[in-house]
Amino acid sequence: MENKNIDHLLDSLQKKNASAAEEFSGAEEFKSRFFERIRQEKQRSYRRLRFYTVWSAAACVVLGTVLLPLLMPEKQTYEPDTSKASAPPEHIIPVIPAAAVTDRTAATASKEALPPPEEAVAEVMVHDAVNTVSAPMRLSKKAPMLQAPAAAFAAPSVKFNTSEYKSFTENNFVNVKDRSLSTFGADVDTASYTNMRHWLTRRHQLPPADAVRTEELINFFRYDYPAPADGEKFSVSFETATAPWQDKHKLVLIGVQAANLPSQELPPANYVFLVDNSGSMYDEMEKVITALTGLIGELRSEDRLSLITYGGGVDILLDGISAKDKAVALQKVRQLVSDGYTPGGEAIQKAYQLARKHFIKKGNNRIVLITDGDFNVGVSSEAELVQMVSRERNSLIYLSVFGMGDGNYHENKLKMLANKGNGNYYYVDSLREASNAMKACFANRMFAIARDVKFQIEFNPARVKAYRLLGYELRKLEDRDFNDDTKDAGEVGVDHQVTVIYEIVPVDAPEGSADGGEVDKLKYQTVITGNSSELLTCKIRYQDPAENRPSELRSFVLADYTAPGNNLRWASAAAEFAMLLKNSKHKGNASYRSLLNRARIALGSDEDGKRAEFLTLVRIAAELSDALK
Repeated sequence: MENKNIDHLLDSLQKKNASAAEEFSGAEEFKSRFFERIRQEKQRSYRRLRFYTVWSAAACVVLGTVLLPLLMPEKQTYEPDTSKASAPPEHIIPVIPAAAVTDRTAATASKEALPPPEEAVAEVMVHDAVNTVSAPMRLSKKAPMLQAPAAAFAAPSVKFNTSEYKSFTENNFVNVKDRSLSTFGADVDTASYTNMRHWLTRRHQLPPADAVRTEELINFFRYDYPAPADGEKFSVSFETATAPWQDKHKLVLIGVQAANLPSQELPPANYVFLVDNSGSMYDEMEKVITALTGLIGELRSEDRLSLITYGGGVDILLDGISAKDKAVALQKVRQLVSDGYTPGGEAIQKAYQLARKHFIKKGNNRIVLITDGDFNVGVSSEAELVQMVSRERNSLIYLSVFGMGDGNYHENKLKMLANKGNGNYYYVDSLREASNAMKACFANRMFAIARDVKFQIEFNPARVKAYRLLGYELRKLEDRDFNDDTKDAGEVGVDHQVTVIYEIVPVDAPEGSADGGEVDKLKYQTVITGNSSELLTCKIRYQDPAENRPSELRSFVLADYTAPGNNLRWASAAAEFAMLLKNSKHKGNASYRSLLNRARIALGSDEDGKRAEFLTLVRIAAELSDALK
């Protein structure tokens, strides 16, 4: 069976409202349901194939013996042209909305499941919920041979890929005596993690290096950080440990926890859903409908919503209606189909016009763009789009992006649009992500409690020789930008967390251990280290999300090395995974085995199953790179 059919069956199983524990712990039950679906699908395919084969043969006989002699001149041989294969035009294939899918529970499916047939052909990853270890399960390949040319049914061996990612250079070590300040904007996006997961589980390939952003792999998970004090928006905690991949270095974790506010205390929202329903989104429309259904379901009665689509033109389907009319909105969503070209620039301009029209003062005014980033008409280049969005962000209307697509995904545009639009960026790789994760992040993180959040870390040259920031390459700022309120940075939402890791070289480390290289002693000036024994000072500057007021500043000090905890163990495992995927020059002694062992120790309760899934992804990446052989 082709991979796309297996993926479809997996998506169908994911659409059942089963918890993560049910899906991961019931391995045998899952296998039975999975292979029963394969068996049923293969039987239907065989019946259809036999039917078409018989009638095609009959038609060929009639054509060859009756019609051709009448149409062709004598002694002329008929040779059909088989160099080109035809396919039905895509626009006549209906899109099935998510609401139309039969709602059968996992329990019912398991009762009807039969033992997996021997002829099933598949390779799946089975999760062992007890030992948190994943291993490949290879099944028999005794499939019955069809009486037809194999080439006619073979899936393509290589999947096409014209996706575009923002290129960047990984951070190097910086000598503290040359530059003691490290300045960057907050980044709470998680798109890189889900896109990486898509490459490993759907495309069965290692992701491109530029698709892996270390900070997004780290921030995909929740950590155990203390809540902020009353009246404060943030709390900051520190953890330190020896670097697992370089025993002469240290790791410093800076964990930031944002305040959590009850939903009734959040301001009213004005949302404009901007949906790409062009031809390039044909394979993603079921996810789009599922995602929008979940997003609309989270709206409160005081919220307002608009819906714009752009596929062959820009259409306004909903114009600032009350969220009380959810039934009207859902009806429009379920009627969405894909077709036509992609006037993305024009659509974004129209979305800002609608957002300004229904603007709520001191409210949450936001555009939610759902697209694969393939803008092919009008303003379409990354530079043009970013320039347009940058002009609009001063109106206090944020732009968040949900990316979708495979093979022609233009992430370079979408990441920068979200950055410059003062919004967040996510990637939807499955129906599960569309229905569950998007709903959860929409309920909380879409409400920003601080905008243009900037970090500035000052290292003490008396204690630290060199440092390297893990990730945040696309969020780096000049040191002088920290105090400039006109400089754009990242947004942080309700109950969100920001996790930052530095790899540092202590002053007593051996010469040459700071991979960035040593610098000769200065001849004309002296570096003054001062009398402090502190390691570093972390400063955070942020602005109010709904008003153009001057920024506020908070400062936190790390006095000395601390005992390592599970927060740093898990975060360092995610960072080590990113370095291996990118084949980082700073990976040192990093290995899949090392990070798996450390991650298992820090697994914790794992209520949402994300950490158990991470262990599976590490195993898949290790096997694809032959690292465990």
